[in-house]
Amino acid sequence: MNRREDAAETEQRGPAPSVSTALLLLVMFSVVAAFSVVPIFVSPSDSPLRLWLIVLILIPALFAWWFWARQRQHPHLLFVLALTFVAGRFFSALAQIVVLGEAYSRTIAFMWLNLSVSGLGFLGGLLYLWVQARKGNRN
Repeated sequence: MNRREDAAETEQRGPAPSVSTALLLLVMFSVVAAFSVVPIFVSPSDSPLRLWLIVLILIPALFAWWFWARQRQHPHLLFVLALTFVAGRFFSALAQIVVLGEAYSRTIAFMWLNLSVSGLGFLGGLLYLWVQARKGNRN
């Protein structure tokens, strides 16, 4: 009986698979992107830019899933995913300002603050990736 138990233990393939951090970030990012589109859908505004802004909110999430599927071993994977999250927040704040406009006059200052902070984060992230790419090309 002892041999059967030993044989059963040796047939195990190792620990149970775990979900990667990148995949958890992607799921969270997709949920945030979906909820960011809701205010644009339910707004009473008839802005002609409404559809384009919805697409702009969803593009970073789609790019993040595409990048994760193609480049799972990329050294800057988590940074690129975080950068797409910041880009999605930037486009979401921009869409709310353009589409909703003065309807939310009490919160417009916070929307502009969100837009400026996420915009600076996005530009800073792009600059960081550019510097890292330049260092990689030199070596």
